[in-house]
Amino acid sequence: MGIGKRLTDVEIGQIEVLQKEGLNQSQISKRINRSRNVIQKYLKEKENYGTKKSPGRPRILSKRDERKVFLMVKQNNFNSTQITANLTNPPSS
Repeated sequence: MGIGKRLTDVEIGQIEVLQKEGLNQSQISKRINRSRNVIQKYLKEKENYGTKKSPGRPRILSKRDERKVFLMVKQNNFNSTQITANLTNPPSS
């Protein structure tokens, strides 16, 4: 599934005007020569059109925890069970 070009400001203006004139999505798409899907997506989310969505799943470990894991492996040669235990129950100082 490819990603097409975003609507230009001129095309957005044309869509707004044509919608106010009472044209449906199919008629608008034929007039401005863009797919019906892009027209539909714009009309559905006008304020959020063109903004990026979340880049993916949230991280489980923070950057600080990642550094701690790296140091535990590097300095103490801990295995995964020991690292998990240290992260959930850090040793008291």
